[in-house]
Amino acid sequence: NAPQSTEQVLHVEKYLEREIPLKVTLPDLSTALGDEWEPIYSSVGGEFLLQRYLETRLPRLRVQEAASGWGGDRFALYGDHGGQRVLVWDIRWDSPDDAGQFFQEYRRFNDRVGGWSFQSEEEGEARWGSSDGWVYLSGASDSTLVILAPSQAVIDSLVPLFT
Repeated sequence: NAPQSTEQVLHVEKYLEREIPLKVTLPDLSTALGDEWEPIYSSVGGEFLLQRYLETRLPRLRVQEAASGWGGDRFALYGDHGGQRVLVWDIRWDSPDDAGQFFQEYRRFNDRVGGWSFQSEEEGEARWGSSDGWVYLSGASDSTLVILAPSQAVIDSLVPLFT
């Protein structure tokens, strides 16, 4: 009876309760990206990877709290022939409160990344830009979507796949 997720390793009570991670499936990103983009890698990140990523800019205790409501996720990395990359990460949460808490912490995370400039925030969405690319963050109900892309146009082509 091995743990089925890093969440079950980090939270023994979730292992004992047999809380199964949610299976998250990404839409086919190729339809929006076009023929010049190819999938490079796709996997589940898990709560542990999510924590380690955020800890590069945020305090550990704050990160542990924000990630503790993780329910499941999937990310995909695509690349084009010119060397550009797109990362899409769809994260599901145990509750809307957990999703909202993560949204706020990820917003703080991006505000601390050197070179990123906050661009806009509308209801449940935020964007940052730099000379190297763009970050899109959205939160709705019990999910969070993170897209890192070389341009706003690429982000705008992907967002409708998740609505």
